[in-house]
Amino acid sequence: MRNSIILLGPHFVSYNIHSLIHLPDDVREFGPIYEWAGYWAENQLQKIKYMIIAKARMLEQAVKRIDEHDRLSVKKKTKKVPILRKEHFSGQLPPLVSGRQFRKLTHGRLKLSIAKPDNIVFLSQYCVLKIENILLTDDNNIKLIGKQYTDPINFFNVPIESQDLWTHEVSTLSQNCSVHSLYDVKWKGLKLPTTLPTSNSYIVLPVHTSMPSDL
Repeated sequence: MRNSIILLGPHFVSYNIHSLIHLPDDVREFGPIYEWAGYWAENQLQKIKYMIIAKARMLEQAVKRIDEHDRLSVKKKTKKVPILRKEHFSGQLPPLVSGRQFRKLTHGRLKLSIAKPDNIVFLSQYCVLKIENILLTDDNNIKLIGKQYTDPINFFNVPIESQDLWTHEVSTLSQNCSVHSLYDVKWKGLKLPTTLPTSNSYIVLPVHTSMPSDL
């Protein structure tokens, strides 16, 4: 940022650009940006701006319009229910496990399948599951049957370890299937091949689709 005038010209330097110089010091003093930054509120500020009609008593106008909006636009919140699709009869079932088998599941924005690319989920930071089957048990519980990657390691170590970001390099699947509740899922995952042509390893990382929050 200190060389931006040389590289891009003086017209490029604004208050926002200059403030980036102080960003590292702010992070050291106050912690990660997401804990104190107010950028998430900017879209809402635009809506409040349109509520202001006159220059006098702007705060009172905004408060009244927000109160009217809250009272007139109350919506009934409906609980999201998992939807199972494409029933089949040929999937893997561990011993003593029975029920109806399905190929696909939708739960809000979460879409899972026994086929790639929707067959990877994170059960915890270091537990990545490849879904082999989706089961509705006899007592109406949804279970994910799959194999776990047994050897997650860091894909990169600089500037931080990739596993702190739930990003792993994996290569080996467990031999046996394990059974997990749908509600053990933390994140949906994405599996990508590494750039090395002779490597059998993959990169798995979370996508921003987690379990619905209204459960």
